[in-house]
Amino acid sequence: MLMRQITDLKLIYSFIHAAETGSFTRAADILGITPSGVSKNINVLEEHLGVRLFNRTTRSSSLTLEGKNYLASIKPLIGQFETVNTSLLENSPEQAGIIRFSVAPDFYRIFIEPITSEYLLQNPQVSLDVDCTTKIIDFVQDGMDFVIRGGNIQDSNLISRKLFSFGMLLVASPEYLAKYGTPTQPSDLANHRIIMARYGYDELEYPMFTNAKGKGEICRLGQHVMISSEPNSLLAAAIRGLGIFYTSKLQAKPALDNGSLVEVLPDHVYRGNYNLVIQYPHRTHLAPRVKNLIDVLYAKLHTNEVC
Repeated sequence: MLMRQITDLKLIYSFIHAAETGSFTRAADILGITPSGVSKNINVLEEHLGVRLFNRTTRSSSLTLEGKNYLASIKPLIGQFETVNTSLLENSPEQAGIIRFSVAPDFYRIFIEPITSEYLLQNPQVSLDVDCTTKIIDFVQDGMDFVIRGGNIQDSNLISRKLFSFGMLLVASPEYLAKYGTPTQPSDLANHRIIMARYGYDELEYPMFTNAKGKGEICRLGQHVMISSEPNSLLAAAIRGLGIFYTSKLQAKPALDNGSLVEVLPDHVYRGNYNLVIQYPHRTHLAPRVKNLIDVLYAKLHTNEVC
């Protein structure tokens, strides 16, 4: 097979430049090799093809009929090859293609959507396929380019780029607390109605409390009145007085500001921070359009402050 090795491209380029310039010496100057190197490459190519491409004398060379036909056939193919390579290697935000990524609905609404909308306006040849979910992603099976996840991220098989840190808290509506009482210790939650978020396929987001050593630990909870992977539904349930909800400060802030929710056990909830990160597989060469969007998100969102 002619191009079974990458070095075979040198044979073809030697032939094309020698044919177009009419000189092995000029071809050598273009390729940065010696004229004898060009001659050797063409000899090897002729052996591969089983035909003579040049008529040679001590003073000149000219294409044979087979050489002319080969040049007419191979040059367009090499042109296409170079075009594809240039397109893939060019780090251009306008490169066409689909970018698929997954992000939790609340993070998408608050942070990601404004940035990606502006990105699409500036890069009309790019399109996005956004999976708003918290489920565990199989990059190969689900066809995702990257994911954006929040929490304690510990998957060493993925490259992670931290965007920012955020805090967690317990919240409930004033109506709920008036009806069921306000807990004063984490152990009181065993007698309360709890709204739980599900992440991944079956992993629940349990609240963390500060123990005597200042570290976070999970405390026994009461009845799970509602479990869902849709955070906005859980927040709405908490506002309606269904139970106590463990959520991020980011999601709860509007409801806290307008008084529809109040913080519960603020002196006991563990104040360790969670991270929002962009993750993508190791050993994967990111397409330029994917790398560009990741870089834009990082530039817009990265901060060392706790949100």
